Amino acid sequence: MKTMDEFDESQEDKASQTNQASQESQTNEEKSASQEDPKEKEKKVNKPTSHRFIAGIFLGVILTVVIGIGSLYVISYLTGKYFVIKAPSNVELGNEILDKDSMSKLNELKAYMDLYYYEDYDAKDVKNSMYAGVVNGLGDQYSTYYSKSEYKDFMKDSTGKYCGIGAALMQDQKTKKVTVSKVYDGTPAKEAGIKEGDEIVKVGEYKADKLELTKLVKKIQGKENTKVTIEALRVDTKEKYTVDVTRKSIQLPSIESQMLEGNIGYIKIIEFQQTTDEQFVKSLEELKAQGAQKFIFDVRDNPGGVLDSVVNILDHILPKGTVVYTKDKYGHKMVKKSDGKNELKCPITVLVNGNSASASEIFAGAIKDYKKGTLIGEKTFGKGIVQTIFPLEDGDAIKITTAKYFTPKGNYIHGKGIKPDINLKYDKKANAESYDIKKDNQVNKAIEVLNEK
Repeated sequence: MKTMDEFDESQEDKASQTNQASQESQTNEEKSASQEDPKEKEKKVNKPTSHRFIAGIFLGVILTVVIGIGSLYVISYLTGKYFVIKAPSNVELGNEILDKDSMSKLNELKAYMDLYYYEDYDAKDVKNSMYAGVVNGLGDQYSTYYSKSEYKDFMKDSTGKYCGIGAALMQDQKTKKVTVSKVYDGTPAKEAGIKEGDEIVKVGEYKADKLELTKLVKKIQGKENTKVTIEALRVDTKEKYTVDVTRKSIQLPSIESQMLEGNIGYIKIIEFQQTTDEQFVKSLEELKAQGAQKFIFDVRDNPGGVLDSVVNILDHILPKGTVVYTKDKYGHKMVKKSDGKNELKCPITVLVNGNSASASEIFAGAIKDYKKGTLIGEKTFGKGIVQTIFPLEDGDAIKITTAKYFTPKGNYIHGKGIKPDINLKYDKKANAESYDIKKDNQVNKAIEVLNEK
C-alpha cells in the first residue's frame, strides 16, 4: 500500500500533465475558433456538457473513496487505534486468501464430504473449524478464533466465576501436556482426590494434549450437577486413575494471603483476572493492619491474564514512572504508568518460575527494573507479546497478537524470560505429599533475604 505522500506526489504529476495537455488543447481551439463562422461558434459554445458533468462526479467519487481509505490508514498508523470495519455482504473474490481457486477447492472438499463421509455432519462445526484454520494459518499459538459460545466462556473465565471442578490447569506450549497447577479447597476436584502436579490425560473422550487449553477447559466446565470424567496421571508414582467429578458453581479467588513470622506479609497472585487488583489491594491493606512490614509476592505458576489488572497492582508498589509499554507493527507506542501516590516503601521479594508468564513477567520485570525487590526462583517463561480480542458481528471473536511489550528499561523478554536475582530450584520432594509453606525452600529463601534488610 502506498503512503499518502506517495499518493499525493503521483496525483500532482498526473494533474500537471493533464493541465499541460488542457492548455495545449485550449490554445489550438482558440486558434481554430477565431477562423470559424460566428453561427458555428455559437453552436459549439452551447454544446451540451452533461457527459463532462457525469465524468466529474465519477472522478470525485473515486477520489473520495481513495482518499477516505488512505486517511483511515494514516489515522491508524499515527494513533495506533484499532478500526472495526463492517464486512460487506457482497465480498468480491480476488484477495490472496479467498481467491477463485480457494473457493473452488472448498466446494470440491464439500462435494467429497457430502458424497463419501460415512455420517451426517454439522455444517456449523465445519464452518467454525474453517474459520479457526484461517487464524491458525498465522502460525501464532496465541492467536485464535472463538465461536460465540467459546467467546462467552472466555469472558466468563476472566471474572473468576464459572461452573466446573475447581482446579487450575497449565499447558506446556511445546509438548502440549496439561498439568494441574492448583486444586482449591472445598471444590469437587479436591473431593475427587485430584492433586497438584497431576497430568490430565483425557477429559471424557478428548485427549488433553490434542486441544488448546482454553478449549480443554470448556470440556471440563458445564452445567451444574452434571458429571465429567477425568483421566489423569499421578506423575510421582506413574499411576493412571479415572474419576467422575460433579461440576459445581465456583467463585475462585485469584489472591491468597497470610502473615508469616517476622512481620512478613505473603501474597500469592494466582492469575491476573478482572478483579485481581481489587483483591490484591484488600489483602495488602489487611496485612499492613496486622503489622506486615515486609512482603513476599508469589507469581509462580501464574500464566498471566488481564493487562490492566497487573498495571493497577503495580500502581500500589512502584514509584512514579513507566510500568510497561507496548509497540505494534506500525511503531505506535502505548505506555502504562504509575502515578507513585501509593508506592510501597518497604522490602520486597518476588517468587518466580518457568510457568510465570505474560502479565506475571510484566509484574516481575517492572519490580526488577526499578530495583524495588529481589527476584527469587527460576527463569520465567518468556512471553513478551500482547493479544487483543476483537468481537465479530455475529457474536464470534478473534484473538490476535497485536503488539510486543517491553519492561520499563526497554527489555524485550519474549523467548528469553527474566532471570531471577537469586536462582533457586524448587524442592518438590519437600512438599511431595501436601503443600506446606514452611517447607517451601523458595519461600524460606525469601524470608532469609527480607530478614537481612
